[in-house]
Amino acid sequence: MLCGVLVLGDRPGAVAWLGIAVTVPALWFAPGGQNVLGLALPGERVSPAR
Repeated sequence: MLCGVLVLGDRPGAVAWLGIAVTVPALWFAPGGQNVLGLALPGERVSPAR
């Protein structure tokens, strides 16, 4: 979509931009597997607090 906007001059609607705004952060955080909230994930050992 970004190439279409920059190269071809396409003008996508607001719903398309909203989809990109939601998807990009999800793709950024998902592969890292970081536990941002600090919750125990399934199969994860919880170490005692120090």
